[in-house]
Amino acid sequence: LAMDGGQDPDCRRCFPWEEVGERTPFNLTLRKLIKLKDLAPVQDGKALIRAEGALLSLARIKDGQEVVLLANMSDRPQAFLSQGQELVVNLANGNSIAPKGFVIFGKKAALLERKGD
Repeated sequence: LAMDGGQDPDCRRCFPWEEVGERTPFNLTLRKLIKLKDLAPVQDGKALIRAEGALLSLARIKDGQEVVLLANMSDRPQAFLSQGQELVVNLANGNSIAPKGFVIFGKKAALLERKGD
């Protein structure tokens, strides 16, 4: 969905949710991504970035809890090993990430503790 932009007031326009609908795959994935910001490791955990071949890994770790993003930066499917509970999946299934796809994993403890709890 393309959005208009520009100077004030267009730069502060709200996202047009009514145009994409409530239950579209895009909308559901976006909502899952927004919820991730509340996880303690995501907010202020130590960041580790690593690249192996076409896979980019970004991990945020805090107090033994971990959230990991694996992104396929290539034009071919890439195999990966599951690293915990899948939180958000885009263009991936089983142990394969499609071109330009990603998977975000979290340990179960990371799902339960949110910053401020």
